[in-house]
Amino acid sequence: MKNKIISLLIVVSALILQGCDYFTEPNFVPEFPWTTVDQFEMAVIVPYSVGQGGWADNMGIVSFYEMLATDVSSVVPQAAPNNEWPAFVSRAHRQWDHSSLNWISGTYPNIFRAIAGCNEGISFLEKDDWQNLFPRDSKEKIDANIPRAKSELYFWRALAYYWATLLFYPPYNQGGANDDRVLPLKTSNADPQDTPIGSTQEVIDQMIADLKDAKSFMPQSYYRSGRINYWTICGLLARVYFYTGDFANAEKECTEIINHYHPMGLPDDPLAVWSVSIGQQEPTNEAIWMHNANTYEHQGWAWTVVGRASPWDAVSGRGENSQITWCACKLSNAMIKQLGWMTDPVNGDFTETDLARADKRYGRHGHDRDNRVTWWRVEPYKSNAEVKAEVESTGDATLWDKYQQHHDAEVDPMIYVDKYYRTPTGSFQNQPLMRVPEFYIMRSAIRNRNGDKAGAAADLKVVRDRAGLTGPYEITAATINEDEIMNEFVREMTGESVYMLYTVALQRPILPGDRKGVANVSPPYSGWYWKIPVNEVNTNAGYLGIPNPNDK
Repeated sequence: MKNKIISLLIVVSALILQGCDYFTEPNFVPEFPWTTVDQFEMAVIVPYSVGQGGWADNMGIVSFYEMLATDVSSVVPQAAPNNEWPAFVSRAHRQWDHSSLNWISGTYPNIFRAIAGCNEGISFLEKDDWQNLFPRDSKEKIDANIPRAKSELYFWRALAYYWATLLFYPPYNQGGANDDRVLPLKTSNADPQDTPIGSTQEVIDQMIADLKDAKSFMPQSYYRSGRINYWTICGLLARVYFYTGDFANAEKECTEIINHYHPMGLPDDPLAVWSVSIGQQEPTNEAIWMHNANTYEHQGWAWTVVGRASPWDAVSGRGENSQITWCACKLSNAMIKQLGWMTDPVNGDFTETDLARADKRYGRHGHDRDNRVTWWRVEPYKSNAEVKAEVESTGDATLWDKYQQHHDAEVDPMIYVDKYYRTPTGSFQNQPLMRVPEFYIMRSAIRNRNGDKAGAAADLKVVRDRAGLTGPYEITAATINEDEIMNEFVREMTGESVYMLYTVALQRPILPGDRKGVANVSPPYSGWYWKIPVNEVNTNAGYLGIPNPNDK
């Protein structure tokens, strides 16, 4: 009975997804077990819907977490006075009651819903020969679709555990035992209340095994907007290998991605990949995987915390009322100084530098470009009435974007991520989840660690050239170092859920940022993970004989 209920939920979840029009045809009758290839597609698309949209978006919450908990950003206290940000900013992961952290706790069931959905489809395909499972379909149709379908399910199970690893497991200890047992390692939906508890290492091993299987089944020719493809699998494998310090295998995956995309070259416009609306074609020379919006306008709310624009009121991310009230993350003054975009903001000198003006990703009011940027400098607070008067007296409507509009305590210039909601209707933006520049930067970091300075500089040059950092700003084999690579990573990738991954992979300390009297968090990053729901420990017999993971 339990498995039938799970299967029914999978069918219902599949029916609500946008983009699978044949599910809404009058003659479509859901069946379980699935008896046709088209029916089985319902199993494949389940994890795409689980945990997307709303505030506990599995993909967006990692961005929110790493922005507020690390040195990248500084909190805007007025933006979210009654929200969960103090738990993140204080870095007190293990001291907070899980039940009071709605956004973090909301991701936990989403993760295991995705895993359960994948397990159901994978187990079904392992029951019998595929021709016997889909007797109404030709061998040609089965061969053309089921391997790819199985690949997607393997990938999504690995991705769900990847989220779990970043949020609920101790950071991977390169060279350590990694024997902490925290979460169920669920590769079957049998005995849900007695699921074995996997160690950190066992979960990593399962992710890698699933991704290898996914890669073996996925045709390189397969492409569909919003769905994963062969190169997405390579990208997640690269991330997992990199995270664990397996740089040799991570570099191989990076190289496979780069060799595929390099002949096309990155688009000249850094905002091109962030300007794709529903139904538009993304730039396939940069976007490896996109998070498709839908007509319910609820996708990606979690990213409102890390960007400056409102998904509901912004017109291309700009104009009157376009600033989101609750954006809690501004680039920290410590990070701004580290990046070289202001002279010395830590000590009150907010003078913009030549390096900032040269970077095509950085913008401000009056800049000599057309605002095709991914970062935006905002001047101190002015009231709506003051800005309106200035706009009316000058006729310059772009002044709405010059000032902080909501928080009168913000008396210094600040810089915000400005990648999100840049389409004409902000909530209809298809958001990139994996982009080519990440893997140039990853390979640069690996090559630098291996002493290949020329190779590291060449990889970083691809990203910096697109950003306009050429001539006097070029980094060469003689000048490249890991700090410069990480600075470039911050400029290019902030807000995209991978900063913690890179920090752990390179075993770098998590710096205080703008926090006062706070020490670095150094490897192995003790306590840097969130508690799991109490009812998971209390109801799963797999925890019998295992110390309560929330007590550590």
